[in-house]
Amino acid sequence: MSPFFSIILPTYNRANFLPKAIESVLSQTHTSWELIIVDDGSTDNTKEIITEYKDERIKYIYQENAERSAARNNGIKNAKGEYICFLDSDDFYLPDHLHFFHEFILKTEQKCSLFFCNYRLCTKGKLEENQVVFSKKTNPYEIILLGNIASQRVCIHSSILKNNYFNESLNVAEDTELWFRIIEHYPFIYVDQATVVIVSHANRTIDRKNISSYLKSLEVKKKLAKSVKATLSKHTYSKVIHDSYFSLAQSYEVHHKFWNMSRTLLKASWYLPTYRWKEKVYMVYANLK
Repeated sequence: MSPFFSIILPTYNRANFLPKAIESVLSQTHTSWELIIVDDGSTDNTKEIITEYKDERIKYIYQENAERSAARNNGIKNAKGEYICFLDSDDFYLPDHLHFFHEFILKTEQKCSLFFCNYRLCTKGKLEENQVVFSKKTNPYEIILLGNIASQRVCIHSSILKNNYFNESLNVAEDTELWFRIIEHYPFIYVDQATVVIVSHANRTIDRKNISSYLKSLEVKKKLAKSVKATLSKHTYSKVIHDSYFSLAQSYEVHHKFWNMSRTLLKASWYLPTYRWKEKVYMVYANLK
């Protein structure tokens, strides 16, 4: 009998984080699941960590390093569940994550949909509440662009993903790009539960130290926002571009690239001149010393 959920967990050299992620799946109160761990060419003891778990619902797939979009696609191709969820190896689920999705899906008439839940942030071991609530009237493109709908937060009918894969040329904002393609044809539905924990740490792909990630994210976000500009409010469009430039400026600041930071702050201000202006002034002033 096929499981109700397939959970796809791509990983690369994250053996120290993996046990927490795996055990959060094993602790789920809803038990009809399979966990597909796609090892994207790890060179640490990832395989040894995974093979210590004897639960037959855990599947291990090894591939040569091809980045996480390819790893997730590999997982999708091997998934047997009716619905597919995702989990990053450095994050974890709260025990009722699958239960709440299951209960919601049973009650809705729109079974073939992209569902997404809320999340909590874990910083230095402390869980922080997330107060974001989404209205059914909100433009779904605005939610995706401003709401950080990471793959850990979604649950998607498998028939959708078997025909819509992650863009393997992207390793940043690849989830945002895929959600845009999906919601052109399928419902985008919010499940009002915060059951995913995203762990803040220095080695995440989108990290202040990684300038190239912010440059790529800016490129993708600008392209996506422009593609649906007619449906967005002027403020939302400006904020998406502004925030992408502002984050890039913060990355330049970490690397003490003053002139790159200053020029990028000016580009951010072009879109929203007064927004976060005190932070911008302080960044410039602090880096002039």
